[in-house]
Amino acid sequence: MRSSGRAIAVLVAAILAAAAPAAHADALLERGRALYEGTAGPLPTAIGGRTILARGVTCSGCHGRDAGGGRETRAGPPIDWATLMAATATRPAYDTAGVYRATTAGLDVTGTPFASTMPRFVLNPTDLDALAAYLKAIAAEQRLGRTDEAIGFLAPDLARTPAGNRFREAFEATVLRLAPHGVFGRRIEIVAAAPAFATLAAPVLRAHPPMPDLFPAAPLVGDEAPGDVRGASASIARQVEALIGSATSGCVVAAADLRARLAPLVDAVDGTDWRWCDAPSGGVTLALGTALADAVRAADGPVLALADDLVRLAVAPPDCLSVADPHPPSGAGGGAPAERFGTVAAETLIETLKLCGPDCTRARLIEAFDAVRVPERVWPALDYGRQPLTGTDAVAIHHLCTPIEPSR
Repeated sequence: MRSSGRAIAVLVAAILAAAAPAAHADALLERGRALYEGTAGPLPTAIGGRTILARGVTCSGCHGRDAGGGRETRAGPPIDWATLMAATATRPAYDTAGVYRATTAGLDVTGTPFASTMPRFVLNPTDLDALAAYLKAIAAEQRLGRTDEAIGFLAPDLARTPAGNRFREAFEATVLRLAPHGVFGRRIEIVAAAPAFATLAAPVLRAHPPMPDLFPAAPLVGDEAPGDVRGASASIARQVEALIGSATSGCVVAAADLRARLAPLVDAVDGTDWRWCDAPSGGVTLALGTALADAVRAADGPVLALADDLVRLAVAPPDCLSVADPHPPSGAGGGAPAERFGTVAAETLIETLKLCGPDCTRARLIEAFDAVRVPERVWPALDYGRQPLTGTDAVAIHHLCTPIEPSR
């Protein structure tokens, strides 16, 4: 028994020893990502013999989130590892020491100073190693889920609900109709497991970073980053503003976390005769999220709600109800919302992939949304240049009782 116990202990130690380098590599990569994208906080920068924190200055801001080069005036060149390690017509190849010198001393591979727009970052050796690890990984990571034949979008939850199945059927039918041979020779596919290029109709946001989330099933609050998420329905903040505009005064009830996120986005609350409340207090009540069920039980006046909350309501709705609908039928738009959503998601994605180009990366796909406009057909018109996060702020208000007093 002692021999057996000793063997198990040796096996466990071997497993842990094998896992340690992988865990270190993952941690180094994530630290490098945070440094590159700026989520690690302001980076210390040397300026005129002093070290200051460079707020708002990030590697990705100049060189692109995919390290493929910025696409704005005076933007930086590509700095993915393969590009740096290859000689060009105008410079020799970098080596690791040369990359570190460029980052901290602002000198190119020939020793020539970069322009003053290139920061001289003050990074310790571990952070330099982390940044290098990310630059080595970023080109492949940005193209995961994309082959010469297909590009896959992760949607493992669609088959779990009737609405999900309707979305998928409409999405795939639209792809077959508009892009039967794919885009740039790549089929557009829904996949159930990684690797994938982006998520599609995800019920939970940012569940699979660094994949971007496209057309999430979860309603967007309005404070999400368009660099990570692109939807196709008016945000919760916009719906709240529309409901507030339908009555002269009232009380908004929401869970603390949702209230904290909405408060900076919805100026009409606390700026008019509307206010935030901990519970219904008579008059009109706008109840959001998990607060809707309690408000329905306690309210003695008209209740305002979001359509996405109403479908999850486990108690009987009140006799008097006004609902914000972020996906109203438009143009020739009949059919269930899930079907129309699947159709417009496919239309929008096809146009975005065309704009992204043959060497599409995750970052470029997200950026390409800014130039996409989809006319009103089965869905409200989408214009991501005007509404980067959602493409639309269209909201329909349905009064399911005697109309409440309109605004003056």
